[in-house]
Amino acid sequence: MTRIRVAAAVLNQTPMDWAGNRDNILAAIASARLQRASVLCLPELCISGYGCEDAFQSSGLQDTALAILQEILPATKGMAVSLGLPVFHRRALFDCACLAVDGRIAGFVGKRFLCGDGLHYEPRWFKPWPHQVRDSIEIDGQKYPIGDLVFDLGGIKIGFEICEDAWMAARPGGGMSPHAVDMILNPSASHFAFGKSKVRRGLVLDGSRAFNVTYVFANLLGNEAGRVIYDGGAMIASAGRLLAEGPRLSFQPWHVTSAVVDVQAARGGAARLASFQPELGESNPPEVACDFRWPDIDPELSEPCPSAWQSSPQVKEEEFARAVALGLFDYLRKSRSQGFVVSLSGGGRLVGGVLPGGLDGGDGRRGVGGRGLPQGSVAHAGSCRDKHCQGPRARSLALRLSGDSQQQSGHAVGRHFACRRLGGGNVLPGDRRTRRRLHRVYRDGVTA
Repeated sequence: MTRIRVAAAVLNQTPMDWAGNRDNILAAIASARLQRASVLCLPELCISGYGCEDAFQSSGLQDTALAILQEILPATKGMAVSLGLPVFHRRALFDCACLAVDGRIAGFVGKRFLCGDGLHYEPRWFKPWPHQVRDSIEIDGQKYPIGDLVFDLGGIKIGFEICEDAWMAARPGGGMSPHAVDMILNPSASHFAFGKSKVRRGLVLDGSRAFNVTYVFANLLGNEAGRVIYDGGAMIASAGRLLAEGPRLSFQPWHVTSAVVDVQAARGGAARLASFQPELGESNPPEVACDFRWPDIDPELSEPCPSAWQSSPQVKEEEFARAVALGLFDYLRKSRSQGFVVSLSGGGRLVGGVLPGGLDGGDGRRGVGGRGLPQGSVAHAGSCRDKHCQGPRARSLALRLSGDSQQQSGHAVGRHFACRRLGGGNVLPGDRRTRRRLHRVYRDGVTA
């Protein structure tokens, strides 16, 4: 056995939405199984959600996360699946990845480097796990290993770098390579920023090349908790070569990317390096041995197929449009809002509201993820106070932006965006002056 199909998933999770998060995880596991993957890496803290903030300290949250983990375990039969959750141990809380093997908990790996800058406040809630320290934790009367662990699954050694771990100069993977680790899983919650995907790709490729391993990167997706957008972008690399890359900024609740890797080829690459020196003797880090039977996999040529927009000259503009649309859409549905209000006041010459119908939800459908919002719809109005009416120019701009040649009545479009709840019913402004102004806009013929 030298070939293994591995998979990485991106999930659009919500903090403490236990049923929704569990269902996304189960759907991703089922998809990986259909692709005949033996190993699946899921994102960081995917069971609880990453953005629980101070609620992480609640014993109820910690207990519920463990209970959901137990519900998911039966779905991992015949597979090795990494699941992220907070774990309370010895009066401290740790950001952990649980490796479930063949329906059972094999152990918990603690995150070594916490992110405490920019958008992240992990040291407020979690403690970093110390290097090469192993302990045991009791859950429901059963003891499991926890700590800085390497897992030996039927002769294949698997280690972890959890998100920030890979961004450090002394990243954990550097200590795994001399101990003959074959695969590194990286469950992440890496937020969107312009150009950041290139940096991540470099970390994955450099890690796989420098450590002579298969490197599997998983990430969160969407506007998880209101203030941070995650762009997904799962990746699989082996020995410095990118084998597969998943979609970014997708409207799908989950997506699984898989590839076939040749473990023996990566081992041979390490042996040919003059700089590689194996660690011998009894100084190896703690290993957890698990019985696991790897299925026979036929060779397969894997090539990444990123979306065309990711290589366009306007990639920054593309990222902006897609990130904002995804962020607003998730905020709307997760907060159970009835819609957005766009102010038309202020005497401006032109107000244009655009839902980018050209955005691809990742499944080939146009519109905002194919989830019930109109495709390419545009509302615009020339200010009734402006003596130079901008109606024709507004209509022309709106049609160019939407790419929609079908004109709709001003009343229908204006009311859809300004006065209609997504679930039905009108939302009328309480201010009498504002109502009169909107009425004049409708009466004077807003066109689209």
